[in-house]
Amino acid sequence: MKQYSTRVLYYHVIADQLPDLYPQGIGIRRFLYQLSVFKALGWRFASLSEALVSNHPKQLCITLDDGLAANYPILMQLNEMYGVKPTLFLIGKCVDNRALAWNHKLILLRRYVPRDLLNHQINLLIPGADHITLFSRVNMQDKDLIVDRLWSKLIPWSEHEYLEKNKPFFSVEQLKSLADKGIRLALHSHSHPDFSRLSKAETKAEIEQNIETLTSYKLPWENHFAYPYGRVGSNPESLAQEMKIDASFGTYYKAGNNLAGQAHWQRQCMELSARQNFREFVMMPGLRKFFR
Repeated sequence: MKQYSTRVLYYHVIADQLPDLYPQGIGIRRFLYQLSVFKALGWRFASLSEALVSNHPKQLCITLDDGLAANYPILMQLNEMYGVKPTLFLIGKCVDNRALAWNHKLILLRRYVPRDLLNHQINLLIPGADHITLFSRVNMQDKDLIVDRLWSKLIPWSEHEYLEKNKPFFSVEQLKSLADKGIRLALHSHSHPDFSRLSKAETKAEIEQNIETLTSYKLPWENHFAYPYGRVGSNPESLAQEMKIDASFGTYYKAGNNLAGQAHWQRQCMELSARQNFREFVMMPGLRKFFR
């Protein structure tokens, strides 16, 4: 029997008013247009749990990362109006607006601090680094310490004040109401590090803390894990088996990925321009058939 590959799409924000800590999302009208195009081309929408065990020639899953509250209006309609059951990959420390992840703080620093001043302060902490190279230069063990020092020096309000005023992440109540609407909740690490730069012990600790947080809030989560930034460690299949994860997700899509029964899947970003989306969804998977 021929096996078919499911496409897993990911977004961060689908809203008409994009939050300042993630301004790269897409508007609701554009997202609904994407859904209409997929349906017209014969694609069917499935939840991740359904896709993991089914074999359909044109099957799509919708996922969203980080748990940003700006998505709440569209998510409350998706299942009822469009038959779409997305999965939300949640950062443990951010649930219920308890904290900002380090990458979100970095986005806000870039947005609100003059570039020269930001680069000067970064260079004092990591010589030779700037607002562009900081991500790759900082040790994952030091990521929170570095951005917290930058925040305390350069941002005129505290992290707590920002969270209280803006409430950028889903509350526990919102997540429970979304789950009642058929939206699935899953794992996206505790603090959003680059897993390709973590030790095995650090990798396990990130996932365990993520699980502990969702469990402590009594949220109905599923055992799926999306790697932050799509960057995986050396052996994602072994990690999934050891942590009893049904499926983990990266972002490098090629021929032979996303078949029913596999432990590690790939996702494709759909927050890009129309030309880039066409390249990612149509051209690149076709070309990769020749570079297995």
